[in-house]
Amino acid sequence: LPVFGKKEKFLEKKAKRDIGVHKFYKDSVYRKGIKISDIRRLQKGGFVAFTVIRNPWNRLVSCYEDKINVVNRKGRKCIMPSIGFGASFEDFISFVCRTPDSSDLADVHWISQTQFVTDQNGRLIPDVVIHIEELSSELVELFGSLGYEDLELSHYGRSLRKAGYQQYYTPRTRRKVAKRFAEDIRLFGYEF
Repeated sequence: LPVFGKKEKFLEKKAKRDIGVHKFYKDSVYRKGIKISDIRRLQKGGFVAFTVIRNPWNRLVSCYEDKINVVNRKGRKCIMPSIGFGASFEDFISFVCRTPDSSDLADVHWISQTQFVTDQNGRLIPDVVIHIEELSSELVELFGSLGYEDLELSHYGRSLRKAGYQQYYTPRTRRKVAKRFAEDIRLFGYEF
């Protein structure tokens, strides 16, 4: 959860005209192990906590294409050792949907997003939830509300995938994902 305020040094230093989202994640306090209580304290002090979330069906296709459906990824650890690189999409979905978030086999690339953005009582931690599908407009709106106007976002790591995520799914795998990620879908208002 990146946390920024109007006086946040990172924004003052980095926000000229071009901002890379991966740079924000890399430099955010979330990556430095901040606790929920620290975030709450910062929020009370006028800081804004935000998170970027993604459609669960699209997120799984992205994970599959980048982490599973690859050949000979030198130096890359396979995130599904029991299935390995090159598994079918249906096998991948089956594995993800039968693996609870709390399992040692669960991977950050497919753990329910609610696990990262809610507290132990199920309350949303960030002040603002940004949908990656609307990243440019929602992030520019957020930064504008903090006094940073005229920002442009670069898109690094854009998918080269031609087909829409919907084409990967059968009715069965679509339902499995809907059941497994029901809380993400409900909380963030996603539809297939």
